[in-house]
Amino acid sequence: MKIAIFMSLLDVHVNRVPCDGRVETLAHRPGRYHNAAREAASAENEAMAMLLADVEGRTRVLVRQVAGVLARRIVCDAAEGDRVKRGERYGMIKFGSRVEVFVPVDAGFEPAVAPAQVVRAGETVLGRFR
Repeated sequence: MKIAIFMSLLDVHVNRVPCDGRVETLAHRPGRYHNAAREAASAENEAMAMLLADVEGRTRVLVRQVAGVLARRIVCDAAEGDRVKRGERYGMIKFGSRVEVFVPVDAGFEPAVAPAQVVRAGETVLGRFR
């Protein structure tokens, strides 16, 4: 399951951790700079992926910062092995971008957001594990 959050130039671009866990891996992918609101950005734009293992050991969650047309600088302050808490700041993308959260379909995750819903970092619950 994928939840994509687009951030316009006027939004706050601080990225927050979606769940408690441990950073297993970080992977940078060089790429293009399509408009981050377009689906092509997900597959082709520069990105930084962070794989989290949740604290209960039930599942892994992938969080991907995706650069945009003007947002050509991804900052990720997390390091492999770090223990992180839900809502904690871990990075930012400058000037219009997107963040994607991937949860395995069989992880018992129930989304709490709807398509095109406006979300607020550190406030909006994206979903819950059953």
